[in-house]
Amino acid sequence: DFTVVQNRTYTKAKRFFASFSYGPMLNDPYSIGRMTDVSVGYYFSERWGIELAYEQGSLSDNHATSQFIDANGFAPNYNRFQNYKSVNVMFVPFYAKMSFMDKKIVYFDIQFSAGVGQMGYQIQTTTGPLGSLVDASENKSAFGYNFDVTQQLFFSQHMALRLDIKNQWSKQDEKRYAPAGGAADIGTRDHQDTTIL
Repeated sequence: DFTVVQNRTYTKAKRFFASFSYGPMLNDPYSIGRMTDVSVGYYFSERWGIELAYEQGSLSDNHATSQFIDANGFAPNYNRFQNYKSVNVMFVPFYAKMSFMDKKIVYFDIQFSAGVGQMGYQIQTTTGPLGSLVDASENKSAFGYNFDVTQQLFFSQHMALRLDIKNQWSKQDEKRYAPAGGAADIGTRDHQDTTIL
């Protein structure tokens, strides 16, 4: 038995961190836009840490949704991501270094995070008779859980570039557009959101 021994140029153990991230949502079939994430946390060791994260969406109808509304006079049945607050446990199994153009050694790690949180979303509905529709959107929240993959490239002991792939799951209420009688409940559906930040 043996263990790979490697001196760590940039250590994380017993240190706090803060990060700011920005990027697109990838898989929403109805919306397009960008996400902003703010995270703070603490590494207990080089392998384990805890993180508090807040992700805010700035989304609008994509081209297909706009065409649907223009063609039919009403909106499809869909929800829109608003925000996600989570607490995460981080595990860092990979730490390595690589050569950049044979001129500089770049240090990086890869970590996995799992957590639970609260998903804020908006039920997108319109109601009323055709020709005089009214926005009846409703803000709601639901329990969520997430699994994230993160890579960090270290520039110094105090600065790193962070790339996140974030995945969130939640069970959300939905409503069906009904021109004559208003928006009707149609139960709940599992939602999955993926962003790159």
